[in-house]
Order: sequence, then structure tokens, then C-alpha cells
Amino acid sequence: MKIGMKLLKMSRRQNNERVIEDYLDRVESEVIQRFTECATIKDVVKHLVYKGMVDPKRIRYYMIIRDFDEMINNGARKVSTYLDLAVRYDLSEVQVQNIIYRHRDKELPINNIDFL
Repeated sequence: MKIGMKLLKMSRRQNNERVIEDYLDRVESEVIQRFTECATIKDVVKHLVYKGMVDPKRIRYYMIIRDFDEMINNGARKVSTYLDLAVRYDLSEVQVQNIIYRHRDKELPINNIDFL
């Protein structure tokens, strides 16, 4: 019985619907207070980074993954893509590979939120 409960707890995602809704309400009020109701998406993202709610590394990881996918879809080879991204983001090729393979799944909502 204890093992089953342990597995159940391990399979739960980080966030549930209530936490997400509370977070969205708080962010909305902070952004309106800081930028007024005419805030742009850029203003919102800047606010999230400024407040520490979004890790700047995650933004870089997202950009690396998106750039990688776009380059591969346009016919580039993986080896040259890793090299190009390493130069663009001032990282080693191994770091770029690790970011792509370790963080790709983390951006999928199904891996982060209970209600999706």
C-alpha cells in the first residue's frame, strides 16, 4: 500500500489548476500596476523575468530548442546546427546538445500542469 501511494505522489505534476489560476491573477494585477492595462506581451515577459518568475536560462533554452528545430526543418544537418547554435549562444556544442535533449520535454504542458 505504501509503495502505491509513493508512486501516485511521484506521478503528480508540479502544478494544479488552482495554483495556475492564482498565479495568473497575481501576475495580472502586478503587470497592470506596473504598466497599466495597455501592457504588451513583451512587457509581461519582462516583468516575469524581472520578478524572478521566469528563469532567464529557460528563455535561452527555449530559443536554442526553437532555433534547432527551425534549422533542422530547413534542411540543416545536426552536427552543423549544434556548431552554429554554439557560436550564436556562446556555448560549447556539448552544452547545446544537453540543452536540447534535457530540456525539450520540460516545455510541454502535459509534463508540468495537472489539468492539461
